[in-house]
Amino acid sequence: MSQSPFDCTPDDLAQNRAGRVSERQVMTARADVERFRRRLFGLPLLLALVIGGGVALLVGDDLFAFFQWICAVQFAVAGSALAWRSLRADLVEWVPRLDDTVVAGEVEEITETSIRVGERWLSVSAAQAAYLTEQPVPLRVYYIERNERVIAAEPFT
Repeated sequence: MSQSPFDCTPDDLAQNRAGRVSERQVMTARADVERFRRRLFGLPLLLALVIGGGVALLVGDDLFAFFQWICAVQFAVAGSALAWRSLRADLVEWVPRLDDTVVAGEVEEITETSIRVGERWLSVSAAQAAYLTEQPVPLRVYYIERNERVIAAEPFT
């Protein structure tokens, strides 16, 4: 059996059973968003530096190559800022809050990217769907009512 992609401890499950999000789950989600933000800004900037440096080496000690390099870095930073601005609201919505209500439900159907819990279809990652498929049936999942994000799962009898 594979490792759970839900990353929840017994304390987290106890909080979820009581209808609450644990503080650790909130902090983990915030750390995930922060890592995403660093990658969103860092990777294009690194790529612009490498490409700009390569162009400067090919062209030589030309002032024009230096200006191209500066422009590439500026475009990378501006592009990352625009992407972050457009994604930020969705990411903030995705992060659970301590006052969010956690709902439990029995999994009725599992596909590659979603699960059916009652009348709702909840999105899950491919790793989460594969993990849920391996688990004994019946399964109970815990999800945040506000954004329908699945945060934990466990078999029950």
